[in-house]
Amino acid sequence: MKKFHSLYSKSIIGFTLIELMITVAIIAVLSAIAIPVYTSYIRRSYLSEATTSISAIKSAEESFFTINNCYIEALAHPATVPAGVSVSWDSSTFSTPNSWARNALGVRPDKNVRFQYQVYASNSLSGGGCGSSPTAVPATLGCVANAQTVFANAALFPSNWYIVVARGDLNGDNTSSTIISGIDDSQIVMCNELQ
Repeated sequence: MKKFHSLYSKSIIGFTLIELMITVAIIAVLSAIAIPVYTSYIRRSYLSEATTSISAIKSAEESFFTINNCYIEALAHPATVPAGVSVSWDSSTFSTPNSWARNALGVRPDKNVRFQYQVYASNSLSGGGCGSSPTAVPATLGCVANAQTVFANAALFPSNWYIVVARGDLNGDNTSSTIISGIDDSQIVMCNELQ
């Protein structure tokens, strides 16, 4: 019986404290590498919402132009730039008379959005559905100075143009990612895209 007991006690195997500490250190290093990569991947997926919505808005602008012979601007919506969360696209905005409504652009990017959308347009032809006093394009839009000239080259689009802007604070640090596209499909500009 004594021989059996000594064999049994020798066969018990466990981890030493050093082995456990090394395992924890390896897991910590892997986590330190993987978490930022994963976070960056998630933020990049958020950018696809903006590019898809901008494409839908541009299609709606072209449809509106076909009917009214001018482009329509749309005020910034949601009212504030979402900060690190998705916010609901106000359904009353879609149903009441305004530039996002069914009788105008008819665009509702999604039920919940991570970006604020705005359209600047020339509204050069008064009357009809376009209105007569467009909102001035800011001197600097995101990282683009003189955006009206960049996205609506006067030689190509002398009187009718639009610029679509999406702004989102993807991680809640008060630095907005801005995506800008205009009537000229040749370029889309992203500023602070993963901020």
